[in-house]
Amino acid sequence: MGAWKATKYNWILGKNGRPVVSRDFTVQTRWITKTGGRFMEEKTEGTLGGRPYYRLGIMGYSNVDRRFEWTTFDSVTPTSMTYRGERDVSGSATISIPGVLGPEFAGKRIPMRTVIKIESKHRHIFDLYFTPPGQRERLVDRVVYTRKAAGSATASTGEPGTP
Repeated sequence: MGAWKATKYNWILGKNGRPVVSRDFTVQTRWITKTGGRFMEEKTEGTLGGRPYYRLGIMGYSNVDRRFEWTTFDSVTPTSMTYRGERDVSGSATISIPGVLGPEFAGKRIPMRTVIKIESKHRHIFDLYFTPPGQRERLVDRVVYTRKAAGSATASTGEPGTP
């Protein structure tokens, strides 16, 4: 919970195998106390591909389904997106992403896998992989989160390796 700085690497928007890189993301996370602390809210702002970017995400754990659920609303995707972990909480899910990989994939199901690396309590890396129909799995998005120091406006994110 708290304030984070993030660097985002996005291969979907990139060209020639090189990602679009955004180094100005600010992220605020908090438990939503009015829900009894059952849900976490995440707000992200910055620029992506030279355009303003905003995302609101709500994550919780479903006791009924015994899995994590994460719903996001952002300024890039034309619809809300809901990610549901498998019952064994393996971190994978299958979702339909309308046209995010191009018009030939509009309305098709694209298997997705998220890998979260908690390197320390101050640095996390989220990698998002897609497996488009008939293609091999590929890394499409990486976000490196670094906790902002108390009273600091910025924090160093370092540079992750690319795939």
